[in-house]
Amino acid sequence: MKRISSNKYLFTPILLLIFFSCAGEDSTEPTEDNLVYETSFEENGLFFTDDWSLSALSSSSNSTPPGGGSFSLAIEASDPPQIYSSIKVVAKTQYTINRLTFWSKASGVTSGVYGTAVLSLIRNGAELRSKSIQIDQINWQSFSIQDTFTVAAGDSFQIKFSGGMNQLLSGRSYFDLVHLQGIK
Repeated sequence: MKRISSNKYLFTPILLLIFFSCAGEDSTEPTEDNLVYETSFEENGLFFTDDWSLSALSSSSNSTPPGGGSFSLAIEASDPPQIYSSIKVVAKTQYTINRLTFWSKASGVTSGVYGTAVLSLIRNGAELRSKSIQIDQINWQSFSIQDTFTVAAGDSFQIKFSGGMNQLLSGRSYFDLVHLQGIK
């Protein structure tokens, strides 16, 4: 009769325990604890941009991504310099890795006019660190910016969206379902 080692059966549960405890640290879904900011640009069935500093080139749009409700933020491309619509939100100091996710598309992609999204850490009114992404899809797509930020009390994050920049050709970028969350 073959003898089975008890260490083999002890080792498997330990590996599973380690795997599941590590997997729980990187929450991909925003929770009440790690959510820094969220908007779908609507409230009570109306276009809603409270606390956003909107450029003159910003407006509402009925074009939305899956699950996006009735409205999104639309921003026209500008002549140089690039113009942004933005919001500042208080940073949570217990997280060093933060992720901005949002849905977006750009109508000027075929003409080389791309939208832009920027996530910046602001301290004492100065931008310390920024990370950006170009909106290079003509159809709605989920985008993400994730980076490590050394956050201190009193810091804030600034989320900036742009319709792009071009002097001759038109373009418009759309943004919706915005989530900023702490990861670790």
